[in-house]
Amino acid sequence: MVTFVSMKPSRSQGPGHEDSAKQGLRGRRGGRSTVTPLMVRKTFWIDRDVEGRLREDAFRSERTEAEIVREALRQYYSIEP
Repeated sequence: MVTFVSMKPSRSQGPGHEDSAKQGLRGRRGGRSTVTPLMVRKTFWIDRDVEGRLREDAFRSERTEAEIVREALRQYYSIEP
C-alpha cells in the first residue's frame, strides 16, 4: 500500500487569509474555523474502523474530526496545547 502525504499550507495561509480573519474565522460552511495561521495541512490514510469511531466521536462531542486528531497527536507526543 502506498500512502501519500500532502504538506500544502492550510487554506488560511493562502489568498484571502486576511479576509477570513476579518470575518471572525468562519469556515467554508459558515461555522467557526479551527484552523490557525500557524497550521499546515496534512493528508493521511486511516483504517475504516478508525474512521467510523472518529466520525462518531466527533458527532457526539460536537467537535471536528481534525480537532480530535490534533488532540490525540498532542497527547501521544506529550505536547502542551
